[in-house]
Amino acid sequence: MGDRSITIIKSKNDAPVCGVYLHWGGQRTPDLIRRAAPLMRQGDPSYATARLIGVFHEATKDQGCTGLGVFAPPADLKPETLKTYSHGDAGVFVVDLDTGEVSTFGGYGEPFGGLVFASE
Repeated sequence: MGDRSITIIKSKNDAPVCGVYLHWGGQRTPDLIRRAAPLMRQGDPSYATARLIGVFHEATKDQGCTGLGVFAPPADLKPETLKTYSHGDAGVFVVDLDTGEVSTFGGYGEPFGGLVFASE
């Protein structure tokens, strides 16, 4: 069925752009987020999400046209909402651009463990 995850990038000043979906990369999601972190612009979810998608695309390009997608973000980022937004498997990863923390919800991906970058 897959090993699914969704990653959302947020900042206190801007709404999330989208949820970035991996169908086959759930277990690799933490590593891919860490790989994308140095490319992200803190405080700018649009830019950071684009960099994340680029890293995810490179990691999944051998899968042809399957395995990577985007979804509209949930109306709020409360834990109970994120658990239902999850497709299961690794769950939902939320990257906070203001703190560098990554939280996980609704899957085996909990907890992420550590910061992806130090806050400014």
